[in-house]
Amino acid sequence: MRNFTVSYGFTDFVIEAGTLIQIDRFCHAEQKLNQKNVTVTFSDAATRAIEPRVREVELRIENGQWVLIRPPTPTLLGITGDPSLPLSSDPDDPDIIDADGDGNPGVTVRLRMGSLFEGELSITRREIYRDRLTLGADGNLYRSVGDTSEQFVVGASRRGPAQQSNPVQNPDPGMNPIILVRVSDELDTCEELMQNRDRLFPAEPEFR
Repeated sequence: MRNFTVSYGFTDFVIEAGTLIQIDRFCHAEQKLNQKNVTVTFSDAATRAIEPRVREVELRIENGQWVLIRPPTPTLLGITGDPSLPLSSDPDDPDIIDADGDGNPGVTVRLRMGSLFEGELSITRREIYRDRLTLGADGNLYRSVGDTSEQFVVGASRRGPAQQSNPVQNPDPGMNPIILVRVSDELDTCEELMQNRDRLFPAEPEFR
């Protein structure tokens, strides 16, 4: 099974003590699968539970073009602890928390396979992203995002899907685009962002 993960959120850049800082906030995520009868749902509560660490970024000029680089910044989801260490693979780890507040450990992913199956997975994640962005003539930032995140299945509503799954990113940067569009200060809530999705961003990719 292959999938696109399309996520939306806010990114702020601020200067603190002469250092450029990137601050991210996630709002919503869509899963696009190459199996027409399979759907995967990651709730907004789970998406918004991701709290990326505030990180210093590098800004430089390459071949006459502004380039912004954010190094990998590990962030834990559904579990507490040291994000610089590998993700725990103990389903009874006392550091596991109910990050999306639905009564299940970790965060919940909902699966549906046509009329054959419907169930839930409880997972923890160590989100590890890096950005390499270039400044476009329109004032927006474009390029690619690298993802080396780790995932662990804590439990499942049914035995079938409880097998471990740690997705690997397609290595082609062209398959992993990131677009940062400038918006006004008045547009600052996730609800407003999603209401303006079609105006701000291109259509979401679909498997053919």
